[in-house]
Amino acid sequence: MAKKVVKKTSDLYKLVVKGRKAAQAGGVWITGIFSSCIWQIKRFDEGSKYGIRGGKISKLWIKDKATGLVIADYERGWSIRPTRKLAKELFEILLKTYN
Repeated sequence: MAKKVVKKTSDLYKLVVKGRKAAQAGGVWITGIFSSCIWQIKRFDEGSKYGIRGGKISKLWIKDKATGLVIADYERGWSIRPTRKLAKELFEILLKTYN
Protein backbone atom coordinates (compact mmCIF):
# COMPACT_ATOMS: atom_id res chain seq x y z
CA MET A 1 0.00 0.00 0.00
CA ALA A 2 1.20 3.49 -0.79
CA LYS A 3 2.26 5.99 1.83
CA LYS A 4 -0.65 8.00 3.26
CA VAL A 5 -0.91 11.45 1.68
CA VAL A 6 -2.91 14.31 3.20
CA LYS A 7 -3.88 17.23 1.00
CA LYS A 8 -5.35 20.28 2.72
CA THR A 9 -8.48 21.41 0.93
CA SER A 10 -10.01 23.66 3.59
CA ASP A 11 -9.97 24.21 7.33
CA LEU A 12 -12.76 21.64 7.78
CA TYR A 13 -11.81 18.76 5.53
CA LYS A 14 -8.76 16.86 4.38
CA LEU A 15 -8.41 14.61 1.38
CA VAL A 16 -6.54 11.51 2.58
CA VAL A 17 -5.15 9.13 -0.04
CA LYS A 18 -5.01 5.64 1.49
CA GLY A 19 -3.66 3.68 -1.46
CA ARG A 20 -2.72 3.44 -5.12
CA LYS A 21 -2.82 0.22 -7.09
CA ALA A 22 -2.13 -0.44 -10.77
CA ALA A 23 -5.19 -1.76 -12.61
CA GLN A 24 -4.91 -4.83 -14.86
CA ALA A 25 -6.46 -3.06 -17.85
CA GLY A 26 -4.29 0.05 -17.39
CA GLY A 27 -4.70 3.10 -15.25
CA VAL A 28 -4.44 3.22 -11.50
CA TRP A 29 -6.96 2.82 -8.67
CA ILE A 30 -6.72 5.54 -6.03
CA THR A 31 -8.60 5.15 -2.75
CA GLY A 32 -9.08 7.58 0.10
CA ILE A 33 -11.13 9.22 2.81
CA PHE A 34 -12.69 12.67 2.89
CA SER A 35 -14.58 13.75 5.99
CA SER A 36 -17.26 11.04 6.45
CA CYS A 37 -16.81 9.58 2.95
CA ILE A 38 -14.78 6.75 1.48
CA TRP A 39 -13.89 7.27 -2.18
CA GLN A 40 -12.23 5.45 -5.04
CA ILE A 41 -11.34 6.50 -8.57
CA LYS A 42 -9.78 4.83 -11.59
CA ARG A 43 -7.46 7.29 -13.33
CA PHE A 44 -5.60 7.08 -16.62
CA ASP A 45 -2.66 9.13 -17.90
CA GLU A 46 -4.74 10.64 -20.71
CA GLY A 47 -8.33 11.82 -20.95
CA SER A 48 -10.90 9.89 -22.98
CA LYS A 49 -14.51 9.97 -24.11
CA TYR A 50 -15.28 7.59 -21.20
CA GLY A 51 -13.76 9.92 -18.60
CA ILE A 52 -15.74 12.41 -16.54
CA ARG A 53 -16.01 15.55 -18.67
CA GLY A 54 -13.65 13.88 -21.18
CA GLY A 55 -10.94 13.68 -18.53
CA LYS A 56 -8.67 11.09 -16.93
CA ILE A 57 -11.12 9.71 -14.32
CA SER A 58 -13.11 6.84 -15.88
CA LYS A 59 -14.58 5.45 -12.65
CA LEU A 60 -15.56 7.18 -9.41
CA TRP A 61 -17.28 5.86 -6.31
CA ILE A 62 -18.17 7.76 -3.12
CA LYS A 63 -19.74 6.13 -0.07
CA ASP A 64 -21.08 7.82 3.07
CA LYS A 65 -19.51 5.92 6.00
CA ALA A 66 -22.25 7.02 8.42
CA THR A 67 -25.19 5.66 6.40
CA GLY A 68 -23.42 3.07 4.27
CA LEU A 69 -25.02 4.55 1.16
CA VAL A 70 -23.22 5.05 -2.14
CA ILE A 71 -23.74 8.77 -2.82
CA ALA A 72 -21.96 9.01 -6.19
CA ASP A 73 -21.12 6.42 -8.83
CA TYR A 74 -19.61 6.89 -12.29
CA GLU A 75 -18.45 4.13 -14.62
CA ARG A 76 -18.22 5.52 -18.15
CA GLY A 77 -21.45 7.32 -17.26
CA TRP A 78 -23.43 8.35 -14.17
CA SER A 79 -25.53 5.80 -12.29
CA ILE A 80 -25.67 8.01 -9.17
CA ARG A 81 -24.85 11.71 -9.51
CA PRO A 82 -23.37 13.55 -6.51
CA THR A 83 -26.31 15.52 -5.13
CA ARG A 84 -25.42 15.90 -1.45
CA LYS A 85 -23.31 18.90 -0.46
CA LEU A 86 -20.40 16.78 0.79
CA ALA A 87 -20.46 14.54 -2.31
CA LYS A 88 -20.46 17.58 -4.61
CA GLU A 89 -17.54 19.13 -2.71
CA LEU A 90 -15.50 15.91 -2.84
CA PHE A 91 -16.36 15.40 -6.53
CA GLU A 92 -15.05 18.87 -7.42
CA ILE A 93 -11.86 18.33 -5.40
CA LEU A 94 -11.24 14.96 -7.10
CA LEU A 95 -11.81 16.51 -10.53
CA LYS A 96 -9.44 19.37 -9.81
CA THR A 97 -6.80 17.05 -8.35
CA TYR A 98 -6.94 14.04 -10.67
CA ASN A 99 -8.87 14.84 -13.87
